[in-house]
Amino acid sequence: MRDLYQALGLSSTATKVEIKKAYRDLTRRFHPDLNPGRQWANERYREVIAAYEVLADERRRAQYDEFGEIAFTRGFDPERAREAREHQPPIPDTEPSDSGLWSRDVMDFADLEEVRRTRFDDFLDRFFRGPTIKDEEGLDLRASLVLLASEAIGGTTRRVRYRRADGQWTSTEVTIAPATVGGTQLRLPGLGEPGDPPGSLLLDLEVKADPGLRLEGANVHLDLDVPLARLYAGGRLDVVVPFGRFEVKLPPATAPHKPLRLRERGLPMRGGERGDLIVNLRVQMPPAGDSELLGVLRRLQGD
Repeated sequence: MRDLYQALGLSSTATKVEIKKAYRDLTRRFHPDLNPGRQWANERYREVIAAYEVLADERRRAQYDEFGEIAFTRGFDPERAREAREHQPPIPDTEPSDSGLWSRDVMDFADLEEVRRTRFDDFLDRFFRGPTIKDEEGLDLRASLVLLASEAIGGTTRRVRYRRADGQWTSTEVTIAPATVGGTQLRLPGLGEPGDPPGSLLLDLEVKADPGLRLEGANVHLDLDVPLARLYAGGRLDVVVPFGRFEVKLPPATAPHKPLRLRERGLPMRGGERGDLIVNLRVQMPPAGDSELLGVLRRLQGD
């Protein structure tokens, strides 16, 4: 797997501010909504999210800096890892890992998901004695689920169909927690193929807009028709979307070309943040043919 700092285009000395900025820039650039049908962008998007999950957390980042990705194996013991590193046997003709702590032949993980499936004791066995025969673990299965923005924000329960290794279809009910981030993956233990332990179902989550809405990254856009008189008079305006009702105050003579931005009312993002709900006001004109109204408008405009 690629070094987590490299995944964000940073060096290991990057500050928290630089890490957060790189995460925002890259997730915006590779977001599935902006790259439909581009599998490479989707994979890059997941890689960025996985790297940020580690590097944005001070404790996990410190572990990664000291031990590399093995810090996230199951049953990891830092004291045993330090002892193993001090007594590592010389292995000729091996390429060092990015961290320089372990040889590449025992650090050749595909991604963090594989790291998390690996037991720390198995890693040490590989490190000192080469590969060992392990109990037959059940294979993980994979499925995808597309959520509406309102479901990602408020949570929901959905039934998911997925194919087993023998080609047969099965289904299970999945609870989606509120504030679910699109582009992430749910691991559902025990729903994969039989084994010891049984495999998991890896559920890839994507988010699409509810009818009448548009998504731009984590921001949700709504086009709202407002009567001309309301725009001119100002006052309270109710904004109703599938995930809530919000009240905004229009100033008098509100210009329709200036969007209203409701901060942190959009899609959830990593780190507990949320995008914005952006309301694009459109003038709802009165019916044509009202000569009295036309006369008033001409008088006001000096025409």
